[in-house]
Amino acid sequence: MTRPLSEPITYSYVYSPIYNGVLIGDQSITINVLANGEVTGMSSNAESISKASFDSLDQKKKEEDMLAQVRDNLAVELRYYIDYDYRSDQRNVKLVYAPATGFNGVHALNGQWQTANGFTEQLPKTKSIEKISAQPLPPRKNGMTATEAEESAKNFLKVDESKAKLTIDLVDKRENDNGETIYSVNYTYMYGNGGSGSSL
Repeated sequence: MTRPLSEPITYSYVYSPIYNGVLIGDQSITINVLANGEVTGMSSNAESISKASFDSLDQKKKEEDMLAQVRDNLAVELRYYIDYDYRSDQRNVKLVYAPATGFNGVHALNGQWQTANGFTEQLPKTKSIEKISAQPLPPRKNGMTATEAEESAKNFLKVDESKAKLTIDLVDKRENDNGETIYSVNYTYMYGNGGSGSSL
């Protein structure tokens, strides 16, 4: 990436905790350091493991057996992939075979499949793409205005006012690549001890 000469060079280091020589997944510590050695930032999503219990490595299955189990259940799906280069704002569409798996991993002790819903004996079947509707749905309203978009957002986002107060911060109008008008509604929920917001 190109950067202005006035912008300092920053190096980022990511550390991952291990236990018994095994990486603890989804945990890391990131440290940002300027070229002169000054630490400018640190973030961590590593939780304390002092009270955690860890499976013993003595009973783990052989890696080659697990690899064979995974290999026998791999599949691919044909997809169009949009390769976007933000520097030139160019989009190139590529036809690719993407891995299609219904699992995130395999339990090293009992061989169960790890899915988004936990561990299971049976591997979930890979779901094919299903259409929501057989025919394209007509627009709910043609020629919506910014005011109507704001009112629609208020109705969608409404919340019990005794719990939070909804504030519409901004309604932004733009056109997408197909020349269609898009309204982005930025909103905030204010609570007694602060607030949080997003956009739709």
